[in-house]
Formats: sequence, structure tokens, C-alpha cells
Amino acid sequence: GNGALGELQRHVGLYDLDAIFLSHLHADHYIDMCAYFVVRYYRHDGARPVPLPVYGPEGTEQRLTAAHGDTPSDRAMSEVFDFHTLKSDAFEIGPFSVVTEKLRHPVDTFGIRIEHGGSTLAYSGDTGACDALE
Repeated sequence: GNGALGELQRHVGLYDLDAIFLSHLHADHYIDMCAYFVVRYYRHDGARPVPLPVYGPEGTEQRLTAAHGDTPSDRAMSEVFDFHTLKSDAFEIGPFSVVTEKLRHPVDTFGIRIEHGGSTLAYSGDTGACDALE
């Protein structure tokens, strides 16, 4: 959401991310992706970075393009982000085992559980009580 990009830089560099997970497409959960698009598309050294994997609900690329409002082309977002559509699934991202589940919210919303080396991180975003959350 708003302010996430600034907070992120307290922990890692702008080009040090390996992937991004967007739980759902309400602006309070994705809007700083527009600023991050600018950082990656108009990189200070002129080099275009390898597209960064972005895991989000169906329509994520289109929503980000519309929210930005002035991309150089309809496909500019996909020049810096590699979009993956979420569904309830289990898969690997690098060394991490990932499980995503559709949760209860007015729009398509996903929770994520990431496991590695005996540790687990779970994030639910916005949701009501549901079996998938448990």
C-alpha cells in the first residue's frame, strides 16, 4: 500500500527483491507498485532490470497499468514485472515452499504460507474467518 516502497528501503535495496506477492487488488495493498514501476522502468543507470516475478490475482497487470495511468505502452509493466496469476496452489519459489489459498474478501484475495529451513511465514492480508485461513 501507500508508503510500502519507502519502508522497504529501510531493509533492502530497490533492486534486491526476488519476488513480490500481492494478496488482492485493493489500492491499500498495491498502490506503491506504481512508484516501483517507475524506479524499475526508468532505472538511474539506464539498464532495464530482469523482470521481477509478481504473484497476484487475475488482472494484476491491467490494474497496475490503469492505476499508474501514464505508462509508455500497454505492455510496459510486463517489461519490468513478470506477472503470475495466483490460485489456490502449492509451488516452489527458489528455496521456498509456497502454499497460496483463496480467502474470504469481496474481491479475489489470497493468503500465502512460505516455508524454508524449518521456519514458516504466513500472511493473510484482508480476510474474514474461513477454512482456508486455518
